[in-house]
Amino acid sequence: MVEVSQALMYVLFSFLLGIALLLVIPSQWRPSFFVKSRFVYGSIGLIPLLSIVPVISVSYFIHIQYEAPFVSTFTQVVLGYKIGQAWMVTMILALLVSVSYFIVEQTPTVISKSLFFILVLAYTVSSSWASHAASLDEAGGFLYNGMHFIAATIWMGTILIVSWFAKDDNLHKWSSFIRWFSPVALGAVSMLILSGLLLMTIIVPEYVNSWVLSYGQLLLLKHILIIPIVVYGVVHGFLLRVRLQKVGISRFKRTLKAESIVGLMIFVITAIMTERVPPHEVARTLQSTDPSLLYQWVVGDHLGSLVPLSFSFNWLSTSLLVGASVLLILLIVEILKGKGVIRVTIVSSSFVVVTLIGLLLSTQPSSQGWIGEEAFVTPLEAIQSSQDGEIEVLVERKLPDGFVAVVYHIDYDRLAADLLYKEGGDYYKVNDSNLMIGGIPISEMDHKIRTFIVRNGPWLQDDQPYTYVTIGHIREPIGVDRVTIYFEGDTSETRVENNTFINVISADTEWDPNHPIEFFDENEEVIGGYMRGFLEEGVYCH
Repeated sequence: MVEVSQALMYVLFSFLLGIALLLVIPSQWRPSFFVKSRFVYGSIGLIPLLSIVPVISVSYFIHIQYEAPFVSTFTQVVLGYKIGQAWMVTMILALLVSVSYFIVEQTPTVISKSLFFILVLAYTVSSSWASHAASLDEAGGFLYNGMHFIAATIWMGTILIVSWFAKDDNLHKWSSFIRWFSPVALGAVSMLILSGLLLMTIIVPEYVNSWVLSYGQLLLLKHILIIPIVVYGVVHGFLLRVRLQKVGISRFKRTLKAESIVGLMIFVITAIMTERVPPHEVARTLQSTDPSLLYQWVVGDHLGSLVPLSFSFNWLSTSLLVGASVLLILLIVEILKGKGVIRVTIVSSSFVVVTLIGLLLSTQPSSQGWIGEEAFVTPLEAIQSSQDGEIEVLVERKLPDGFVAVVYHIDYDRLAADLLYKEGGDYYKVNDSNLMIGGIPISEMDHKIRTFIVRNGPWLQDDQPYTYVTIGHIREPIGVDRVTIYFEGDTSETRVENNTFINVISADTEWDPNHPIEFFDENEEVIGGYMRGFLEEGVYCH
């Protein structure tokens, strides 16, 4: 539902910005177009309704997760969360944009049209306030995302209006339009690339590695879609302009419509990406998330760490990329001939799919297995090789197949667990095995206990698809000798050492998140307990 609302919202922003830009351009420099007023007002009013869907989604999640009253939760999200505050700004701007368009209808002056254009720009930028990038880097993320979205909507919005709503076939006006819009489109592409690169440093710093996950593949797909869009722009702006009279306006508009359809595909993909968490550290993400089904098909059976990926071109990937190049040349020919919308769109889509599969097949997973190559004398030395700060090993627990689970604290603040592999008297680090508990320091809490559900990586045992790793540090009550954990499918107990414990249990089904824990003293008497109503999905939690 959220993805659908976001996709529609992106289309509506483009629709409004395309109208606003064309209104400030003198009529002799563009084809005339006609859009019914109710469509404009409807688009302005529909955006706040669509943008409230993520607000409701967040409120509902909190309502279910914490059993909080929905109305008060919704109010808190609107007033206290960035996503809610952005929605309130959107509501205010919707009213201002509606008033300014009414003024344009009544008195269509340069000032009123310019005011409408500026307000629509602000209306569009407001959607970037609660973006992924802004949540990670408030100033930079908002700026880069705003630049990215403005460039895309100006480019696509203008094409959307002139291809579907233009009403005249005046050759002079169309030539004038292409003459000024080509540099505008070139500037938009430049801004898209620049802002996109800046956004990637914030959201997906490991771009190629992220291709093993659905988010990274969607991002790659989005980037590949930009290639035919650029081809459309170059052919329309530089090659087809001199042949416009020969090709004819109607056939020219067909290829513009095909370009707008490809642009809509980008908006749909972007909307889907908004509901997926960006993988900032791919190796850590893979500990709790399986690779995408597409990448599993590409790589086949692979034991060990998938990342870092490297490029290794083979005959199949090379053939596909050569085929994609042929399709791109065919696309240029089809545009120059002014072929139908469906035909040009099919060629564009074929190029995108073939390129995506060709690039994925050109990657090779890391040759590194789970077990590192460097030997260490003690677990402490192994942990210190990858962690900064004062480290104290609290618990070592032997696991099957020579593995050792090590729980330690960092500066008596964070609690963490790593896997090591013991061979003879040496210890070897196990890649992608770190689990970390942050938030309030363990030195300030009576007890801190978290259970991680692991679906991929070296923690998995006995060929089972799920492993539950419970890590805890208990300061109060004093004298806890062991703990018993009551999972849905099993009961597990483990000893407490140095006020700390770790429990690792695997299963073939995903258990209910509720798992009460009882504390026992050395006399087997219950002296306390803890209840946490959910499992940690990632490899870091508070």
